[in-house]
Amino acid sequence: VIDPTTGKITGYGWNGENTDNPAISPNNVANGMGWIDFDAEMKAVAAENILKICYNSCTNGDSVPNNVSMTLGQSPRNLKACYGVNPNCRNGSQDVTVTANWSDSNSPNNSVTLTGVNTKTMTAVAEGEETVSAEYLGLSDSFTVNVADSSTCLCDLSSAGNHCQGENYNDSCGNAVCPGSNNCQWKEVAP
Repeated sequence: VIDPTTGKITGYGWNGENTDNPAISPNNVANGMGWIDFDAEMKAVAAENILKICYNSCTNGDSVPNNVSMTLGQSPRNLKACYGVNPNCRNGSQDVTVTANWSDSNSPNNSVTLTGVNTKTMTAVAEGEETVSAEYLGLSDSFTVNVADSSTCLCDLSSAGNHCQGENYNDSCGNAVCPGSNNCQWKEVAP
């Protein structure tokens, strides 16, 4: 049981061997079930801190997946390095973007650039794949980014009729560049 006020851990536990025969267990002095105060033996169990790369914010951002796809000409993505016991990009973990060591593999070519200080801005600059990583206090997080030419992204034409002309929907790369084809005729109706 964990006391929510003090954090003290107590509970029932087995003490000693599972026998009452001193010939089998001569050092067995107190057999049986009993109440144990773990706090007397163990003062604190600290959770370990981890580092997480997030989109936009450490307080209301989104986790960067292990594999990221971008296209040339796509809007840049803002990255943050978040440090804490459980940084999930939404719980207010510490933003260590400025002090973290950032790197990208630039292999086989420089597919993305990382710029900025308070926020790292990742921009797709060439087709290819590379790894982006952040390191802070010996902890690290990384992801792989694949950059494709925007001409390789396809618009699902069967979805065009579900969207009005002048309205865009996402192509197969997730960019809102596909034009709708439905001729939506809007008529204003008085109340």
